[in-house]
Amino acid sequence: MYFADKVGESGQVFCYEFVPRNIAIMRRQFELNPRLTGRIRLVQNAVWSCSGESLHYEDHGPGTQVRSGDVVDARARVETLSIDDMVTRERLERLDFIKMDIEGAELAALKGAEVALRRFAPKLAVCVYHRFSDFFDIPDYLLSLDLGYRLYLRHFSIHGEETVLFATRA
Repeated sequence: MYFADKVGESGQVFCYEFVPRNIAIMRRQFELNPRLTGRIRLVQNAVWSCSGESLHYEDHGPGTQVRSGDVVDARARVETLSIDDMVTRERLERLDFIKMDIEGAELAALKGAEVALRRFAPKLAVCVYHRFSDFFDIPDYLLSLDLGYRLYLRHFSIHGEETVLFATRA
């Protein structure tokens, strides 16, 4: 809702969410904020490096994670849609900002956004605290694209969570 308000009447927010319980909460927010609802496009897929892959997940609310391959304890499946394919499908002419807090799938999702990153060089806010290696792997990946991003790391709580990597063009 915050971003829908900030983009203004002509802007669009694309929100990836596939967990039924979370979608129900979002729909309730839409009912409570009808002025903003038309600015939000719900993408009911998992964001990933490629589209059309079937991933397993177990609903843990905001902490739900997706996994590929054989998973014994996963109770549900979701199909993936990369950002690049979403941009093509929606015929987007602009992509200004990407925010990711997707429980450890950030690097895979960024790899599935390479064409969009190269074309639009959007500002980024990417959580890096889900996996220790993301503190290194995500900045390394973004810098390897050689897009002129300047990277900033910020931490937003007294706990071990909420460390965000920001990327902007120089």
